[in-house]
Amino acid sequence: GPPKTMAKLLAVLCLACCLAAGGSSNEGRVGRGGGGGRPGEDSASAAGDMDGFLGGLSREDRLKDPLVQRIKVSREDEEQCSRDMDCDDWCKERSREGCICRCKGFLEDAVYGCKAENMVCQEPPYPFWGGSFNMTAKTFKSKCKKHPIMLVAFTARSCRHCVDFEPAYKWATPQLDELGIPLARVDVDVEKDFSRDMGISTMPAVKVVENCKDKGLYKGYHSPSAFVSYANKLLANTVTTLTSVEEVQDFSIKHNVSVISFFSKADGYEDEEEEFREAAESLRFSNNVYFATVKAKAISSHFEGEKWFKKAPAIVVFRNFDLHDRDLDSVVVTELADMSVQEWISKRTVRLVDEVTGTNFAYYESLRIPMLLLFVNKTADNSAVLKDFKAVARFYQGKVSFGYLDGRLHATRKIALGLTDDLLPAMAFNTLTGALYPFPSWKKLDQRNIKEHVEGFLTGRLQPSQASATDEEVKAAQQQAEKDGAVGLIEITRKNFNQICMDEFFDVMVLFYSASAQVTRDFWPYWKKTVERFRALKIDTLKIGRYDLSRNQLPDSLELDSLPSIVMFPARDKSPPHKMFHGKAKVRPIMLWAQEVASIKFEFPNDTPHLDDEQRKAYLVQIKERDERVGAERAKKKAERIAKLKEEEDNQKAAGSQSPQTDKLTGHDEL
Repeated sequence: GPPKTMAKLLAVLCLACCLAAGGSSNEGRVGRGGGGGRPGEDSASAAGDMDGFLGGLSREDRLKDPLVQRIKVSREDEEQCSRDMDCDDWCKERSREGCICRCKGFLEDAVYGCKAENMVCQEPPYPFWGGSFNMTAKTFKSKCKKHPIMLVAFTARSCRHCVDFEPAYKWATPQLDELGIPLARVDVDVEKDFSRDMGISTMPAVKVVENCKDKGLYKGYHSPSAFVSYANKLLANTVTTLTSVEEVQDFSIKHNVSVISFFSKADGYEDEEEEFREAAESLRFSNNVYFATVKAKAISSHFEGEKWFKKAPAIVVFRNFDLHDRDLDSVVVTELADMSVQEWISKRTVRLVDEVTGTNFAYYESLRIPMLLLFVNKTADNSAVLKDFKAVARFYQGKVSFGYLDGRLHATRKIALGLTDDLLPAMAFNTLTGALYPFPSWKKLDQRNIKEHVEGFLTGRLQPSQASATDEEVKAAQQQAEKDGAVGLIEITRKNFNQICMDEFFDVMVLFYSASAQVTRDFWPYWKKTVERFRALKIDTLKIGRYDLSRNQLPDSLELDSLPSIVMFPARDKSPPHKMFHGKAKVRPIMLWAQEVASIKFEFPNDTPHLDDEQRKAYLVQIKERDERVGAERAKKKAERIAKLKEEEDNQKAAGSQSPQTDKLTGHDEL
């Protein structure tokens, strides 16, 4: 970028980078994915959820909230953890179910990222804790007429992952209300048809509604500061007029994407300026693209001298995604011959090679060209493969879009594209037709081979992989499952998916997995036991199947974020968003969840449906012995924590009594 603006860039982007990390670990869980994560916030709002900015409420006010007061964990009860399952005993002690491991300030400060030592066990907030009002299909018209702009959050009581974002919704609401952009809440479990009509396929999801029209999905962070920043963007002028060199410099580094036009009033480019404003209006609802214009000829001349552009009238796009990847593109508007201003700007609002996230995936889809995805291990050094990947991207710009993803975080998408083993890095095409074009795992991922793969795809020499398992593969898998003891387990393929899963006479519970993944092999004994227990209990209204994504493309109606994933297709509720299991990957939680979400209700003989009679007797004895042992250990640890806190208080009091006395007359310390 221009050297004069680099100092300011460092200050802004360092803050953004430092606050972008976070999240909690949930090993041993199934289906912890979902929307509403933190996939890349505008740098101006990435300053975090600082005290005093959370919905305009002071921390004292937030602590007075009845729910916060009820479930806030006292210091002596704080129990460190790293995963939700670490909190099972802590939760049981309080006669609660479904406790979570989160940051200390999760509930009252909406803190989503923290150091491991600041993770503690706590109760989750209530579903629908935050928001301005609840909304249904019947009340939609009256609400949207009353509120010209609304943010509408789609969640569900059955979506356990959604509750993670309740603090964000709660503390953003007062400030959003003050700005006149309320946060409406929709329960997808109740408003299934309305949610489907609004295009909701995953949860949580936030839609923008203006004058009763759906303006698309909000793609930024689900955090108080991000919501408030976005609301201010919607209320501001679509195009800001900049009147000084300093204003231009500040604007160029302030946002993820800053688009600046240089049109002199006297040059007579009214049509081009109007086209620029239309482009800005088309991207008004994006969360991280901001527009400005410069009309003063002296200011334009200054930045022409800085080599921002060749000559006016010009448009400059700054991409400020991170400290090490800030760049700009510029164009002389009158020299745009083969595309419109809007198209030129749209194609430059993401990097040439970018990490694909919830923020930019819709953009890639809108290009309507094939996408080549590189899956990497983000904890490893990927500089060499990314350098080769970017070199090929420059050569095929406009014909193929290029992006990379965290291969561990997006294992499902990786497998759905035909990459069925655990090797990283890996690469495959994401096509409009759904055909599979995986890069061979035995080939080296270097510039020559990547280019050969792309060229083969574009020329038609590269042949796609199969979309569904063959009949022979299905038969062999069925026989192996029965041999393993999973009698009655149904092998589901892309071919028979609708026939089995959309059968309205049965609830259908399906395990989506990859046979070649180690995590699936580890989970298989639990799934086999689940099948055995439902069969032993003679619950014949529930069909149980498995879907191997290493042999079949992912069904069109389904979106998964992790493997293995368990999905229920209830008899009377077959449409998306589908019901996903987000609990502990053990037999009993899976069985209880199936009982809860199935349309055709059934009962278990007792509270341990995963055990037969003999196992139950032994289990009750073991539980009693374990509870006594663990209870004593936890009581000892709690006593130690209380003693340590008391010691800290005594030390503070002692230090206070030894502090220097102050001369009340002069204000000087007496030494």
